[in-house]
Amino acid sequence: MNWADAQHYCREKYTDLATITSMEDISRLNRPTLRDSWAWIGLRDDPKSWRESMGNDINSWRWSVTGETSKTGYHNWDAPEPNNTISNDICVVTTPKGKWADQRCETSYHFICYNVTNENEKTYVYISTLKTWTDARDYCRKYYTDLPMIENNEENDEVSAAIEATDPAWIGLYRVRWSWSDKSQSSVRFWRSGSPNNVGGNQFCVSENPLHEWDDDGCNFEYPFICQQVTKLKTTLRMKIETDADFTDPATNAQILQQLGAELTRFGISSFACHVCRQFHYVNLQLNWVDAQHYCREKYGDLATIQSMEDISRLNRPTLIDPWVWIGLRDDPKSWRESMGNDANSWRWSATDPNVTTTMRMKIETDADMTDPATNTQILQQLTAKLTSQGWTDFKLQWKIQPRKQEKEKLTE
Repeated sequence: MNWADAQHYCREKYTDLATITSMEDISRLNRPTLRDSWAWIGLRDDPKSWRESMGNDINSWRWSVTGETSKTGYHNWDAPEPNNTISNDICVVTTPKGKWADQRCETSYHFICYNVTNENEKTYVYISTLKTWTDARDYCRKYYTDLPMIENNEENDEVSAAIEATDPAWIGLYRVRWSWSDKSQSSVRFWRSGSPNNVGGNQFCVSENPLHEWDDDGCNFEYPFICQQVTKLKTTLRMKIETDADFTDPATNAQILQQLGAELTRFGISSFACHVCRQFHYVNLQLNWVDAQHYCREKYGDLATIQSMEDISRLNRPTLIDPWVWIGLRDDPKSWRESMGNDANSWRWSATDPNVTTTMRMKIETDADMTDPATNTQILQQLTAKLTSQGWTDFKLQWKIQPRKQEKEKLTE
């Protein structure tokens, strides 16, 4: 297939064309012996992103001072620019006539620097010293603001007017070649000697040979290809809430989940699932109820609380020698027979509210990386404030994060 058809096939059957991020990925390819020694991977330099317009993609043109793509889309290319000769022209010069051309960044040219006045006006300075694009940028950043950013005809005229010679001069436009089909940021490259070279000016897609050497090639050539199947990372957070509220009420649980979901969304976490849950463990020890309670509190959370048929269905009891097992329900006589007591099962006056502390545990699964303690703390603070504004009092929030499961990636030819 050609590169575009291979991309479509991989996205339909797997995840995408292969992205290579390390030597480990290379070692896991296990390429079979193919009739054609070249195979497509997911790397390309789509000319639609930089030749037909200024673009807004990973490999589009960017201004040095912001590191971002053009805000206005303005350009003034000289014909037939930009053409990316021998696949190395990714920095830009301008002529005294204000015409732009892409050039090799390693070439030495004069350059223009600019400053911004207190009146927010730009002033341009011509530097006659010959420097590479990177050295010219560093010089401008040290002594001025940067190489110039040009977003309209007026600025382009002012920059070209500052040139004091007939030779071109560097401006602040550049781009990063090559982008992965799945939008990954991997900078790993395994080019074979002499590549990439953009022979004929139309080699914008990348293939690899059995030695795992890469070459740029015409995207319409038909090769076998390598797909990847990526299993998304899941982060599990277990939140513990201690409060006087009655969490046996489904409406209360729903309210908590709704508020937590709103806070996660506000922090830009869009793919997650929240639910109240318990994980049950059978302990095949012969203990009395009190010792069983102590054991569970020490090793797990507590003796089991059953709130729904869903909890019952998740017990999955093994076949035990003794068919009876303790759960967490009891009517402790110390709480009502020996005194009036102050526990959940103690005597109460009908005119007063119960004084019950309930613990609810919630499980959150998300693709987001929740390992940043500052972010986690901020989310809990915002959720606390939200619940307080809803009239909640005397509660405590905390959570435990399980390590992210390692991403599993299957590369298939």
